[in-house]
Amino acid sequence: MSYVLHIWEHPVPTGVLDADRIHTLLTGQDGSQNPKFLELAKRLTARYPCLTTVGDDEESVWSDGPLDGRTDEPIYGIGVQSGSASAVIPFVADAAGALGLTVYDMQAGTVHLPGGKVLALPGALPASAPLAAPGDNSALSSKAQVGELLIEGLRPLMESRGFRVGKGGTPFKRKRTDCQLAIGYSMSDHRPTYVVAVVPIVELEYPAPHAAIAAQQLGKAVYMQRDLAACAAGTTLEESGVAGFKVDNVAGLQHEVAAMASFLEAAVLPVFDRCDTLATLEEEFNRRPVERNVFGLAAHGLVLAHALKSPRFDALVAEHFAAQPDDWSRGKVEKLVAALRELE
Repeated sequence: MSYVLHIWEHPVPTGVLDADRIHTLLTGQDGSQNPKFLELAKRLTARYPCLTTVGDDEESVWSDGPLDGRTDEPIYGIGVQSGSASAVIPFVADAAGALGLTVYDMQAGTVHLPGGKVLALPGALPASAPLAAPGDNSALSSKAQVGELLIEGLRPLMESRGFRVGKGGTPFKRKRTDCQLAIGYSMSDHRPTYVVAVVPIVELEYPAPHAAIAAQQLGKAVYMQRDLAACAAGTTLEESGVAGFKVDNVAGLQHEVAAMASFLEAAVLPVFDRCDTLATLEEEFNRRPVERNVFGLAAHGLVLAHALKSPRFDALVAEHFAAQPDDWSRGKVEKLVAALRELE
């Protein structure tokens, strides 16, 4: 298992979410060689030789190479082996900080600033902490073990945001005025590898008779299909979940869960915070432009708009019809709208 540290000089982030924004902004930009990246590479490889220079019978702390600092982008990535990360990351952070560089550990949800300050999210795994207890690099033994470690890893963040913690496939739940928010997960067993998908869910609670129509035609649960970062680029997430990962050992799972905590904090929980009453739900489900709506063109937006007698209802119906890819899909919307109009 390995992961990447992202390093840049300017701008200096004010928080982890800001670091994520800056990382997205800088990645892929054209620029000129930053000499500080070259100097950083020299200092790092002076202690830990580059992967391309070690012998076949030697192990490297780096997961790729050459580690030479050469790039024409304003951001530089360094791959670190998970088994070496607890010793290497603090060293990288110190060396980079001495040069006025920021180090963003995306998977741990931490940012190391010049001067030694470390920013972190709730539930994030500090980079200076041991990655796993002795022996925890062992293979994962069962889906039950993966589930338990996932729940315990996300517990600090979710409890800090008012979620009750339970067991099963939907372990995190929070009751709001007109809905219930939840974080669920699904898992497939391809031993020795486990594939885990984490899925945010909103369960709407309509007043009668809209509740009956929604339950019959749509169901109560709505699965979030986009994250906020992907919305800005119009990128749809895979249907299997908002975010997922593959793991085969305990230490790897701990890192992935820490990264998942950062993802939830940055992309999912801000949306959940806006989901409360029917009015705030309607605003969220019918947020425009649709490319920035985490629920896409979810038909629940029509039910919410009708229940609240929104003046936008007719316009929303037209938009939903126009967006459907085929006659079958348009027929589903037509059936829903007809049922809603019978209530008028």
